Amino acid sequence: MSLSVIRPYFRVRMNSLGYREWKEPFTDGDNLPENILDGSYVVSPISVSGEQLDQKLQNLEAEITVTLFLKGFRDPSAAVDSGTAKGEGIIQEVMDPANRLGADLKNVIFSSMEVLPMADSNDNSIRVVLIFNNITQVCL
Repeated sequence: MSLSVIRPYFRVRMNSLGYREWKEPFTDGDNLPENILDGSYVVSPISVSGEQLDQKLQNLEAEITVTLFLKGFRDPSAAVDSGTAKGEGIIQEVMDPANRLGADLKNVIFSSMEVLPMADSNDNSIRVVLIFNNITQVCL
C-alpha cells in the first residue's frame, strides 16, 4: 500500500486520453495560459481519512479531484454537452476494472462530476471537475 500511487494513477489515465497535465495542483485554472488551456488537467493533492479494521489493519480513503479545462465554445450549451461527454470518458477510463483494481489501490469509486464555467464572466471556457474516492489499506 502506498498513498503515493494515487496521483500517478490519475495522471496515467488522463494522459492515455490525450490530455496534458498542468503541474500546478492548487489552481482553479486562472493561471493557465490561453494557448494551453484546452485539454489541460490538474490532479489535486489528496485528502485522506482512515478507519481502523483491527489492531493491525487500517482502511484509508483518499479523495482526489481531477479538473479538466476546455475552451473555445461559442455556445454555452455546447460547452456543457462537450464537457459532459469528456467527463464521461474520463469516468470510464478511471473506473475500468483492468485499470483500477490492483495491489496498491483496493478500489476507486466515482463520487461526483460538475461542468462549470471558468468564471462568471466567461462561459466560453469550462472546467469539468471530477471527484473520486480511492480505497487502500495499510498493515500496521
